[in-house]
Amino acid sequence: MDQTLTNAQIILNVLEPFKSWHTPYANINYEVLTDPAQQHFQVVASGWDGQKRVHTMLVHIVIREHLIWLEEDLTDAEIAEQLIEQGIPRDHIVLGFQAPYKRGLYGFATGEA
Repeated sequence: MDQTLTNAQIILNVLEPFKSWHTPYANINYEVLTDPAQQHFQVVASGWDGQKRVHTMLVHIVIREHLIWLEEDLTDAEIAEQLIEQGIPRDHIVLGFQAPYKRGLYGFATGEA
């Protein structure tokens, strides 16, 4: 099986629970958005918190050159650790939200050639 397809399915499995997230104090919907052709995966929160509009990208993952780039993770869900638990090696995950010099300090891929 193509590893890219496997990685995409693992990412979707990790993000799927966000669809059922519930915020008791606000009317917010959580959606998992995917672009299979470009290998982008996002979790977006949108709705209203009282009179305040909420529209935020909580998670953004991209598969690039067989590496999983975690571009954003504004959750407490420890997405990188969940990806590892699902079978993606730590050295195949790039913490894109970290400065390049910090990425390898925790055993993750640096994304550098």
